[in-house]
Parts: sequence; C-alpha cells; structure tokens
Amino acid sequence: MIDVSKKFFLCYAWEDTARIQNILKEVEYEIKAKVSAGLTERDSNKVSDDDYKGIEDADVFVIFISNSSKKSDYVKECAIRAANLNKNVISIEIDRQNIFTSIPSELKFRAKPYIYDDTDSRAKLFAQLKASLGFNMESGDDYGTLVHIVTNRNSTVYRYGEKLGSAKAGEDCKIRLTKGSHLLEFVDIEDSTLRIAQTVNINSNDNEQFVDVDLNQLFKQKKTEEERVQRQVEMKKQFEEDEYNKLLLNKQKEREEELQRREQELLLQKQEQEQELQRKKKEQEEALQRHLLYERQAMIKSQQKKNSFGCSWFLWVIGIFILCSILGMSLL
Repeated sequence: MIDVSKKFFLCYAWEDTARIQNILKEVEYEIKAKVSAGLTERDSNKVSDDDYKGIEDADVFVIFISNSSKKSDYVKECAIRAANLNKNVISIEIDRQNIFTSIPSELKFRAKPYIYDDTDSRAKLFAQLKASLGFNMESGDDYGTLVHIVTNRNSTVYRYGEKLGSAKAGEDCKIRLTKGSHLLEFVDIEDSTLRIAQTVNINSNDNEQFVDVDLNQLFKQKKTEEERVQRQVEMKKQFEEDEYNKLLLNKQKEREEELQRREQELLLQKQEQEQELQRKKKEQEEALQRHLLYERQAMIKSQQKKNSFGCSWFLWVIGIFILCSILGMSLL
C-alpha cells in the first residue's frame, strides 16, 4: 500500500472521527493507498497554524459533509481557506441531505459532492481518488476506462484544474476515467505556457482509449512566434539604429555646413577687410601723391616767382645804367 498522507488534507467534524476512520479503511482498501495518516482527532473547533500549513501543502483537500460538519466552524473555516487557495477539492457526503438540511454555502465547491452511501457515486469517488494519485495507480481491476496518454513532451495533466499526475514523452502513461465527459489539460513541464486542453468523452467503463497530445507542435509554433517577435525586435532595433545613425549623419552634415558657412563668412569678412585696407592704402597713396603734387606745384610757383624777381631786378639795373649813361652824355 502506498503512503500518500502528505498529499491529502482531511477536513471533517471531530464528532465524526470514529465514523470516518471506518470509511477511510474502505477507501484505502479500494484505492490501495494509505490516506488515514492525515486523520487526527480534535477536541476543539479552532483552526491551528498546523492546519493552515497542512491546507497550503496539500495536493488534495478532502472534505466530509455531515450534519455535524455543517454546524462546525472549524470545517467552514478550513473550507474557506481551501477555496481561497484554489485547492483541488473532493467533497464526500456521509449523511444524505434533504430539503430541510441543505449544504451551507461555505461547503459548496465547483464539483458536486460524491455520495458515499450511493454505490455508483462511491465507485466514481474511488476512481477520482486514484486519478488524484497519478498515472501509476492504474491496475487491472480499477474502475473506469483505461486511457492511454500519448505525448511527445513531458507534461503535467490536470482534470478540471485538478492535478492528476505527469505524462512522460515516449512512455505509455495510463489513467482510468469513469463514464462521462472529462476536460483534461496538458501542461509542458519545462514551459508552462505550452498548454493543450482536450475533452475526453468516455462512453463505457470497461474499454480502452487513446489520447494523442502534440505539444511539440505548440513548441514549434511558439518557437516560430518567438523568432518572429525576435526578428521584429531586431528589425525595430536596426531601424532605430539606422534612424539614430541617420540623425547623427544629419547633425554632422549640419555641423559641417555650419562650419563651411562660417568659413565662408570669415573668408568674405577677410576679403572685405583686405579690400578695405587696399582702399585705404590707395586713398593714402593718392593723398600723398596729391600732397606731393601740391608741394611740387608750390615749389614751381615759388621758383617762377624767384626767377621773375631776378629778371626784373636785372632789367631795372640795366635800365638805370642806361638812364645814367644817357644823363651823362647829355651833361657833356
């Protein structure tokens, strides 16, 4: 018998302890697994820290619904805790309900409760418990159709959100499912984003059925999508780099044009300055030439005056001499 006590948290009213012990013996005999280690007698309706820890660590939360548990604050608080943690819950009715004793809202979960006193419902309960323990629990006398899982990647299998076990690629992974419709979800162990959900319809409880799970196709599609996204990212990055380089080139070109413009301005300014210097130099040379010309003209005029004065004086002297000569001759 397999001991799987760590997987289960058994929630019940302490008044039902003795009765549940007998039920668990029948359950363990049917599913060939030990779960009664999770059974503890309680003399209090308070939820302890160990209970909270047990609920958090449990793979399967089993709640026994009875007339006593419907009144138990302990059971209600544990049930609320399991619901908040989204635990896989298996509800088992050990007291038949009637219209006067309905199940409290705190004890109602998504899946309908199994009725332990009903033969067919109890058989389905055993099959569900076996499924909750994993694929290796199937045997020749198990209840339900033997379903072979054929997958090409290691995956975890869930039934309506409840973990059933692991399927290995290339191996014959088996589980038994009861008659009806079952929604199975296969999640790749290495990459939880790879998921396939399939509805398996079981028409009989004594047949065999095969379910093909092609996670490789999803892996290839994801790989292709990742490569496409990567290419887009690289193209975007390349485009941004090209745009950035283009911007740098434009700025560099603008700077070069600005430098050329400034150089041209400086060259024009230098040329203008040189032209201004040449103009001033020419003006100075022309002024100097005019000044020299004026001085030369003045000197010529002065010389002419001197020459004119000398000639006049000489003529006066000759005139006076002639006059004296005339006077002398007249006196004789």
